[in-house]
Amino acid sequence: MTTATPMSTATRVSTATSSTTDPCSRASGSTRPPEPTANSTSTGYFTRKYFDGYYTKGMSGNWNFDAPLIRLATIYLVYAEAVTRSKGATPEVYNLMNELRARSFMAPIPPAAQTNKELLLDYILRERRVELYHEKSRFFSTRFYLEPTSPEELAKDAQWSSIQGTNDQKAQLYFDKYGAYPKTQHRICGMRPVEDPNGKISVGGKTYRMERFWKEDRVFLEKHYLFPIPTEELQRANIPQNPNW
Repeated sequence: MTTATPMSTATRVSTATSSTTDPCSRASGSTRPPEPTANSTSTGYFTRKYFDGYYTKGMSGNWNFDAPLIRLATIYLVYAEAVTRSKGATPEVYNLMNELRARSFMAPIPPAAQTNKELLLDYILRERRVELYHEKSRFFSTRFYLEPTSPEELAKDAQWSSIQGTNDQKAQLYFDKYGAYPKTQHRICGMRPVEDPNGKISVGGKTYRMERFWKEDRVFLEKHYLFPIPTEELQRANIPQNPNW
């Protein structure tokens, strides 16, 4: 089956081995960061979730992990969304979301969300993407909310296409102007360190800044909301195939 892979919201770190200059997508005189090794992430992001707190670079070994079937945070998010969709913005949900965010030392949601249903929903769904990262939730959430083909996300995708320049430049200019990338699953973007004398990251006597870049385009079609039904199941149950498969 040909299907698109959802973009990850992971918190990651890149590893690299070589350096080249790319004048088409970098500022004049800047140095392209080393390319990642085979065992490294290609987007500059690498998951840290579930790592034991004592882990440090270079350590090896195993540790125990209790995988949750359902977490209190999940219940908060489901409840908050249900109440907001049915009753609108309420102080109860606003406080609930801030309680969840405070657990991970995040700033409160802006007070305007207390009386703005759409704004509060935006924050609830964003919190869901972040809180449930790497818990097998995002793949299904994108399909449940029909994000890749929603008019709002397709309009954002048109904004991406309207930007002049290389794909790397689009990745940088789009985020600077509009913020989060379209959720159409049409591309993957990443972050990488670029050597810069004015950079705020210092490693080995050199300074770097982080720069967004385009990794690759992806394909998402409406048929990808559903999996194809195996041929033997179609024949056994005498049922039609899912649309467009």
